[in-house]
Amino acid sequence: MKSWSNMTSDQKKFLETYTNENFIGHVSNLKIGEELVPIEPNKEYPFMCSDCPGPKSAWRYENQTVENYYDPELTYKLNNFTFRSDDFSKEKANNNMLYSGCSFTFGVGVPYKSIWANILNNSLGYKDFYSLAICGGSFESIIFDIYTYIKKFGAPKGIIVLFPPPIRVMSYSEEENAIRMIPFRVVHMNDVEEKRFFKDNRDLLSYDLWTVKFYHMITALELYLESIGVKFLWGCWDIYVNKVFEKISGLKNFVNIDGGPADKFRLAVELNHIDYSDYVNKYWINARDTHPSAKEHFVFYKIFESEWIKRYGQGTSN
Repeated sequence: MKSWSNMTSDQKKFLETYTNENFIGHVSNLKIGEELVPIEPNKEYPFMCSDCPGPKSAWRYENQTVENYYDPELTYKLNNFTFRSDDFSKEKANNNMLYSGCSFTFGVGVPYKSIWANILNNSLGYKDFYSLAICGGSFESIIFDIYTYIKKFGAPKGIIVLFPPPIRVMSYSEEENAIRMIPFRVVHMNDVEEKRFFKDNRDLLSYDLWTVKFYHMITALELYLESIGVKFLWGCWDIYVNKVFEKISGLKNFVNIDGGPADKFRLAVELNHIDYSDYVNKYWINARDTHPSAKEHFVFYKIFESEWIKRYGQGTSN
């Protein structure tokens, strides 16, 4: 690492921010068309992340306009720290659950009431909903923000996280003209670009290497939360990670999202063995963009609910 004397002013500013343990949060600006809109706390947005109208290469509904695409049923109200959640509070943190993840848990493309974590939170009997999920989050950014939340607000009753693939790498944002931590997302590349990128950067971006890094960081988080008495469950929607981690006995809080109970709940929903009628809306089959639909969120909810009750019993109402 460079010494402070050799750092640029932007690098110093970044390290000062990180040292003060501020949330990584939504460091990227919201882009509507070619216009960058700063994300602000306590504000409601009609679009977020990849469901924004933008360059043709980045938006599947390329012929739509902001006005045509707007839907009052699907907006994004952000809290006092720019998360899609109730406002964080020191007075309430200890009596509530905490959830986190990437855009799957943020709920891009579905209404607030359809987010799997929000449904689960209500099912467990909690009134206030606290989520650290961010669009494009990586396992690093998610874990860093959990530590930050606990330090700032106190330990919650429990934590449930749906992680993305480990290959999302923390990097710097030149677009914002500042040194910021954002995840690198290969999903935004086409197949040829992605293969070329991995080939050119195979030493840095080995999938196995980043899976090992994920394993070490999640193990440390498990041990820390156990030491302070916080109940914990986590899963990952990446198929490869599930295949690797289901064979590792040392992971106490891992839930296999791909296979096992996941297949059981998907089948039950398909065959209507589980009553999901209260959760059906226009986004039940397809989200507004390519993210999980309300139906998929319902399946995530049922998987985590089943595992939580099996391990910890029913939630405690506040």
